[in-house]
Amino acid sequence: DMERGWTTQLRYAQAAVVQSMVIFCENHVTGQLEGILTALYNTCRDEEESIRETVRETALILGRYIDPSVYLPLVLEQARGVSELTMPSRRISAVIILAQMLRGSADFPATFKGHVHALVAEIAGPSFTQSDDTEYLTHFMHLVATLIECAGSAVCAEEESTLFAILVQLRAARANPIVQEQAGVQIEYLATNVLGRATVDELYERHFADLLRAASADVNSWHKHSSNLFVLDSLLRSTSRAIVATQLGDLLVPVLAAGASTSRAVEVQSVVLEVLHFLLDGTTDAAARERPPMDDNVRAAFAAHGAHILAKILLPQMVWRVGKPATALRETAAKVVLQLLAGGLL
Repeated sequence: DMERGWTTQLRYAQAAVVQSMVIFCENHVTGQLEGILTALYNTCRDEEESIRETVRETALILGRYIDPSVYLPLVLEQARGVSELTMPSRRISAVIILAQMLRGSADFPATFKGHVHALVAEIAGPSFTQSDDTEYLTHFMHLVATLIECAGSAVCAEEESTLFAILVQLRAARANPIVQEQAGVQIEYLATNVLGRATVDELYERHFADLLRAASADVNSWHKHSSNLFVLDSLLRSTSRAIVATQLGDLLVPVLAAGASTSRAVEVQSVVLEVLHFLLDGTTDAAARERPPMDDNVRAAFAAHGAHILAKILLPQMVWRVGKPATALRETAAKVVLQLLAGGLL
């Protein structure tokens, strides 16, 4: 215990020395920036809260003194995690430090806001948004929330579509249900508090078609781990059915038919059939468990494509195939057929 206490005290003293040096030297630490960042990466996830707090305060102070054009390339290189030399832990640490430095830079909005567009475009890429690492997703979610908070309404309005797309990706992060929930809350915050929309549905309505196109671009190569499969599933479950109905014929039914093709992996077919079952839930008053009954406009839109849904998606699934997975698919398809019949959509 004594040895552990001494080690903790030493680590804290080292963190405090680095912080004092940054405060004393201000922007003159630029020449030593890479070494300081390395020290911050190595200690920002320390087991002792006091050390973590000191390190993160240091990163915030550093963000005030160093121009974003200097530190962003260095930190983003580590945060991308694409190099074989970048350890997963270093990537997480870089994301933590980046969030703190951005918060520091935001104290000088004239300089900070000039870098937001490039930063948002960078973190919207798959090297940032696609991960199964639950700890990384937690800190990346915090980074995005920090960026939205620091950028302000005017800048977020310019980056609305990209920020929303990032949050939709995070809402589909099945590896971390807490992040999924946080992303939903952040979408609501972005829509109503930052952008001034009356409801979050306005944000979905504005971008639904583009997000659907992006998520379905690789539908013909979907497999059970495809991120866009889960983005589509999350998007359809989060969007008002009235908005979904506007894209049935042009986009959605062909995508669902491609995803439900019997040539796809069973897991892909299952996700597609389950989300179709979800969309049709509430086609009658008696069936309204998860969702309220369809209004007349939505019912008319689904009815216009009911025969196509039956022929292209459901009937191929009704053909008998051996095995329990195939049986489960037939059962789900049969439930959807019953929904179409009960709702008068055929």
